Amino acid sequence: MVWFKKKQKIDSVAIAQQALWAVEDCKLDRHLLRLQLQESPTLNASYAAFLKHCLDIAPDATHTLADEVDLLKQYIACYANLQHTPIFVKTTLAIHSDCNNIQIPVFMLFPLVQNALVGGYNVMEKFPLRIRLSAENYSLKLEVSNRVNHYVQSQADSIGIQHFKSRLQHTYTDRQELFFNSNSALFKATLMLKLK
Repeated sequence: MVWFKKKQKIDSVAIAQQALWAVEDCKLDRHLLRLQLQESPTLNASYAAFLKHCLDIAPDATHTLADEVDLLKQYIACYANLQHTPIFVKTTLAIHSDCNNIQIPVFMLFPLVQNALVGGYNVMEKFPLRIRLSAENYSLKLEVSNRVNHYVQSQADSIGIQHFKSRLQHTYTDRQELFFNSNSALFKATLMLKLK
């Protein structure tokens, strides 16, 4: 006797909506805004400029990979400036010249970094938030790892990550892979995208 699994029905409308939420989660990071408001009810100039720029970006906009990396650096700097304790971040970029000007959707690299900043423990110099980005031959690999915060149940199951998975499905369908690895000390997320 042969058993066949029923194909799971994909709700494309729900996936598209969650993909949009993933962009909005990045445009207005509520955790970052809360940090700012705890510091002062008046936005500091660098965060205000960053926030205004993000809010002005259309949800379906694209820009170059180089622009995405620059925006991501600004985002991390905002977090570093607003934290009461220093955060430690180690970034490794290996972007081949054939990928620098390729267009990608805005905020595509943000959710994994946001997840590590919000859910991880990044205040020890010995265990920094590590971001490794490589791009070559129209393939991109982003690895984000952080020290596990034992007060967080699972970084892989956050609502932001669920929305991001929908965005990946909606935007890259079969040209993407997302993996999570975790042990008692380290959480690691790996994203691989075919850019063409």
